[in-house]
Amino acid sequence: MEWVDYLKVIGAFGTAFSVLWAIFVFRRSEDRQTFSGVRSQLGKIRSKVSQLDSLLSEAEFSRIANSVTVNIRALKSNDCSLEEFTNFIKSEDNDHRNFIARAIHQGRNDCGTIENIEDTIRDLRESTNVFKEPFPITHKAMNKLLFYVLRMGQTSVSPKLINMGIGNPEAINQVLVPELSKYFNNEEFYFAEMSLFISAVPSAALKSDRFGQQTFDESEKMINIIVETMSKMNDAELRKLSSFQKKHYKSLETIDEEHAVEDALGYLQKIRKIFEDSDWDKLVGSKTTIVNLMNN
Repeated sequence: MEWVDYLKVIGAFGTAFSVLWAIFVFRRSEDRQTFSGVRSQLGKIRSKVSQLDSLLSEAEFSRIANSVTVNIRALKSNDCSLEEFTNFIKSEDNDHRNFIARAIHQGRNDCGTIENIEDTIRDLRESTNVFKEPFPITHKAMNKLLFYVLRMGQTSVSPKLINMGIGNPEAINQVLVPELSKYFNNEEFYFAEMSLFISAVPSAALKSDRFGQQTFDESEKMINIIVETMSKMNDAELRKLSSFQKKHYKSLETIDEEHAVEDALGYLQKIRKIFEDSDWDKLVGSKTTIVNLMNN
């Protein structure tokens, strides 16, 4: 082979190497962007869960109740006595119930707390999408844990739950009317008592065993362990983890336990090696607590 031919071969190898190097650099650049986005989203999830926890509080429920009460109070005419108004709100007449239902609806819409809670729930529901392609196992586990967080948020401020109180003539007669009757001579105290009654229902939901505050807290602990563990990983470690998750994703189809948190731990078991032993023990402990609460 003449030297000219050797040069052509060397040139061809050089071109091929340049192409491969360009592909390598491009993929590494893509990885950096992807992993940067994942770390950023992990932080946002932790922040949003904490934000939702703060919004699902006695103080915020009082704001919701006050807003609903203002709209119910607007139904009372100036010449209507508080005793007459009590008969109105406890009546089972369909027209009366419709007036109350519209006041509840408007009160919820007027309250910024409701909007903030619903926005946070929506953000959290969409928050794991960034993991779906590079980290499908993490994606599955996070969604299962967020189920408990979102369930509590949705239930605590649902119109149905509020209706169980001030929209329920039986509850009004049995619980609220005896208290309201103490304040027929004081309109401010009368409606303050009504507001307390309305706020008591979502507050009671927080104390429930199944989807209450304790379940929320344990789910949040598990989410935070995942967030902290993956946030500390460098690009090379995340690249290796991503490759592993994609390779073993199909095996997740066999995981179908009674409780979502059991599914979550089953998914995390596939990537057990990324967790410190102490963190894994905490994950198992929180899972056990949630299962016990669900079975109460």
